[in-house]
Amino acid sequence: MVPSEEPDDEEYIQADLQNMAYDGLENLAGYICHKLKHEVPDIALSTDMVDKHSWVDHLSEGGLSKPTDSFMLDMQALHVVFNKINGSGLFISKNYLGQHLQQAAGIECNLKVKKLFFRSRMYFRMRILNKELADLSTQRKRKMHKILK
Repeated sequence: MVPSEEPDDEEYIQADLQNMAYDGLENLAGYICHKLKHEVPDIALSTDMVDKHSWVDHLSEGGLSKPTDSFMLDMQALHVVFNKINGSGLFISKNYLGQHLQQAAGIECNLKVKKLFFRSRMYFRMRILNKELADLSTQRKRKMHKILK
């Protein structure tokens, strides 16, 4: 029996998740480009230089800033630092931003970019954790309601 050469559904799902994560990171990078375009002008492509089509291009209809490839590499490196420190939660400490900046010292990008990236990721992670907490609370209330009836 010859093993199947086609990837299974799990491999497709994993590839889709990786693409979605990259698209989300690209969207965040575009936001940072937009916010800091006057202070750090070399992080975004001009609109006539964009030749790739991604989810950000589809969403923006030409209105969002498109990060350069080198800036996206910086964003991926910052994302690795954020995940290394926080894991799947948030590692809250006295000098939260300072610890992230210290870990990202080897990444060659503007300090304002790093600060905005880490603050934005922290905000997004807090939203996710709060939503999970609210969902858990709602589930508990439903169970109690059913028990009481």
